[in-house]
Amino acid sequence: MNTLSRLIRNSCTTIALGILVFAVTSDASESDNRANLIRTWGDSLVLDQRVPAEIERFQKEEDEFRKGYSFQLASGIRNLIFESAVANIQKLSDGENSPFIEVSFPEPGFTVANGKPSGQKSEKKFEKGFVRTEMLASFKTAGITPREAMQIFSSPEFRKKVSPRIKRIWREDDKSCLEIDGVKMILSPTLSCSRVNEYHEPGMAMQHSQVVSNGSGEDYQIVYFKESLKVFVSIPGGIALYYINLTRSADMGWPKKSIAPGKIKESRQKAIEKLQDRLNSSQVQ
Repeated sequence: MNTLSRLIRNSCTTIALGILVFAVTSDASESDNRANLIRTWGDSLVLDQRVPAEIERFQKEEDEFRKGYSFQLASGIRNLIFESAVANIQKLSDGENSPFIEVSFPEPGFTVANGKPSGQKSEKKFEKGFVRTEMLASFKTAGITPREAMQIFSSPEFRKKVSPRIKRIWREDDKSCLEIDGVKMILSPTLSCSRVNEYHEPGMAMQHSQVVSNGSGEDYQIVYFKESLKVFVSIPGGIALYYINLTRSADMGWPKKSIAPGKIKESRQKAIEKLQDRLNSSQVQ
């Protein structure tokens, strides 16, 4: 049975990570194998046609996009996400596992090789509204597999404990849905449904999530685009987690942009600590 035949089941989605530093060493063959698995699995995930449709909702407010732009952008982000995962997992094999949490606002053109955006005003404005969150963390564990860590990390119980803003989580047909309360003066409530797939291999577990529909109107902030990838891998003395998320929702003015990174990092740091605590308690049991 080939590696890709062992996969894909629907699950839930969330954002988090963990922090603890210790030495990581691995041979080149393992590094190459993990990189190939990440790329191969990423290539196997068909882009849901509901994704370009959600992007195109932005056109109701702006000039139209070029024909095929929404699909091209979504494909570019997919490639960026998986290549970022490959680069960071390979760094682990080289002993570079300094933990980090980074929140940034990519410039238009961030998905193309030369970084040059198109001349279309509406496309530039859309790309300028993205938020990128990226994290790498290590956890000291004994006897906890990457798959078990992923199950803990993705469980509704853990997600609600980490993020009190989560109002409810439920299944709807082929989607995992999430309603999140807003943050006064910063974020409006959101209601979104995602397609979630997982892949498990001895020593590695991955989960990919992408929003395919969401609530709108006055009650909820529109989520035009949201895609994330989590990768847990075994390392000497424990496990490591790499996480990346790109989101495009409502435009944020300067005040919100100045506050949002700190709030996001604070939330991720909390998740780090809670996950390590949970892993510690699981080992005791």
